[in-house]
Amino acid sequence: MANFCVNCGRKLGFRDKFTYTDKLCNKCTIALDNKRRAEAAELENKRRAEAAELERARKAVENERNALLARVEWIIKETTPHTAVD
Repeated sequence: MANFCVNCGRKLGFRDKFTYTDKLCNKCTIALDNKRRAEAAELENKRRAEAAELERARKAVENERNALLARVEWIIKETTPHTAVD
């Protein structure tokens, strides 16, 4: 009794029984692996882009905070009375 690939309908050969699934032919197995690899790479690229955007946002907030602190320090220096040292 012959088995057939559930994806393309081709008759499964002897070697096809040694793939990770016994329901796909070798060509469909390779195509599926390539598709999954491409999807994983796309998700990894998306994750890296989101991480880079998060890092840019964090640096922007830090720069804004530093600018505000510098302004507060300047105001404190200007409003503090200077005393002469004997």
